Formats: sequence, C-alpha cells, structure tokens
Amino acid sequence: MAITIVGPIQGLSTGLPGGVSYAAGITAQSIVKGAKGVLNTLSVIAPGSAGNLVIADSAPTLWSATVTYAIGASVYTTVGGTLYWATASNLNEEPPNSSYWATTPPAGQAIFTLAYTLLTVVPLALNWPFQSGIVVSAVPSAGSPQFAIAFT
Repeated sequence: MAITIVGPIQGLSTGLPGGVSYAAGITAQSIVKGAKGVLNTLSVIAPGSAGNLVIADSAPTLWSATVTYAIGASVYTTVGGTLYWATASNLNEEPPNSSYWATTPPAGQAIFTLAYTLLTVVPLALNWPFQSGIVVSAVPSAGSPQFAIAFT
C-alpha cells in the first residue's frame, strides 16, 4: 500500500511539534522524506503483533547500473519498491544480491528500532532531526501494523 503525503497543512508554521506535512497509511517500507528534515510525531494506528518498527536517516535513490555505491548507500528498486543498503562497495551489482545489499540499514542510519510491544496507540512526540531523509525501513511483520508520521 502506498503512503499518502499531506501538506503543507494550512495554519501551521515550520517547527511546530505536529509538523507541517503528514505521511499516512504506512504499512511497509516507505520513503517519508528524501531530504533533511525533522520527524515530529509518530502516530501508531495499529502496532502489529511481531517484529520491529525501524526508522532510518537515509535518502534512497533509484538503483542504477552506472553508479558506484559506497558502503551504507541506500537505494530502492522499481520492481516492488524495496529499499536496500550497500554492505560492500559495488558497481552494477543489482539488489537483492546479498553479497552487496541488505534490507536493513547500517547501525549509524537506524535511528529508532522499537519492538511492537513498545508501540502504543498514541502519538509519540519525537522532534528528532534527520540529516539525510526519513525512511521507514521495517514495520512489524504481523497483525496489520499501520503508522503515520508528521514531519517538517
């Protein structure tokens, strides 16, 4: 399911805790914002029943056979839209080749990892700055999880 981005929301100014844009319907890996920003609020609509929610500081680009990727670079594919992070420098090594790519971000890019048991159906005010972009790299794996993020 594709997420819905709403915003800027009229009447709010940049920097308010609620954010000025809103990504709704997050149920799978998603690029929320592909540039520097602030994750203001995480809303848990349904926490799921197994696994983790992982939010990464990353700005994935469309994978290209002509780009040399450094370790930690993030890409997405046109087939399935899956996100991948380079585990080894490479050129023309298409994901999901596990010798070069993983579906989990490196430790320095995974900003939040929350087990489904810690996710309550209330908004979490985070106001956390992201230097590259806001990416949901994993959602709980069972129980129809759904999230929304307010950001600037």
